[in-house]
Amino acid sequence: MPHMPQHTLRGPAGLQQVLRGCFERRRCLLSTTEVWRWVDGEIENLVVEVFGRVAVAGFFAPWTGVQKEALWAAMQAVFPLEAIWEKHRPKEAHILANTQLHELAPASPSWGVCAKAFGVEEEGLCFEIRPSNGLSVGLYVDARKARRFIRAHSKGKRVLNLFAYTCGFGVAARSGGAVEVLNVDISKHCLEWGKQNLERNGFEAKPGEFWVEEVFRVLGKLFAKGRRFELIILDPPSFSNVGKRRLRVADDYIQLTRMCTQLLEAQGLLLAMCNARFVGPGEFSKWVYEGFGRRGGYCEEHLGVDIDCRQPSWLKAEVWRKLG
Repeated sequence: MPHMPQHTLRGPAGLQQVLRGCFERRRCLLSTTEVWRWVDGEIENLVVEVFGRVAVAGFFAPWTGVQKEALWAAMQAVFPLEAIWEKHRPKEAHILANTQLHELAPASPSWGVCAKAFGVEEEGLCFEIRPSNGLSVGLYVDARKARRFIRAHSKGKRVLNLFAYTCGFGVAARSGGAVEVLNVDISKHCLEWGKQNLERNGFEAKPGEFWVEEVFRVLGKLFAKGRRFELIILDPPSFSNVGKRRLRVADDYIQLTRMCTQLLEAQGLLLAMCNARFVGPGEFSKWVYEGFGRRGGYCEEHLGVDIDCRQPSWLKAEVWRKLG
């Protein structure tokens, strides 16, 4: 689906027309997933994602109360919903204090009512969504193709899932037949959420499947222990501050890639991902290439995003194979 031109607000009737056009272009997805992106820039400064019958509207610039009310009404006219939540996406969310989070992500829906947590299905897998959980509600919609890839390429493999968040990739790997999955994240809260996602899909957590620690330390420990994996997922946040450790993808991605290659078996795969808007696809590919070292690996596939997301997308997702 080519990226549609942006529309500015032209009144309720025009807004409803644009929303209906966006919906019709994505209707084909609804037979396989309850998680989809309804609007991805077709309306200026707006992204709308749907989880079952709950929508999350992300604003990248201020909207008036009247404009929001018109949006809620137009959305309901096209696709009936139980609730609508709003999130406000500042340009530099990484530097905002936690005391401002309630302004960016209100703790209750702007319209309607829904449970604090509920399950949704994506291509046969179930994930728990928590709309009141700050700016991120539990599943990154634009990573659907990447989750599909992991599920299709995990059979019989040992899988390392770094910056695991709520373990969407870990669940996909277990579903795909991985013999071992190690989910690593600094947030105990997120990994407990990930364990619930695993259980929602009928799997029991195995000993050592969830590791709460900073990723650089884990990579060093795994290397020292001689651990090796056939598939590694590297999907760090654009920015992160953990204790004394400050992560920034522009500074750290090459080193992270290099450390991952030390843990990859020969012919193993690295799914390298980055969603930083300030990083272009060419620059990102150079980072991964440098991390592998000259002739150390090559890119097999650029996964891209599904038809409901921006074309081209901010998300870079590349599959690299280690040589040797």
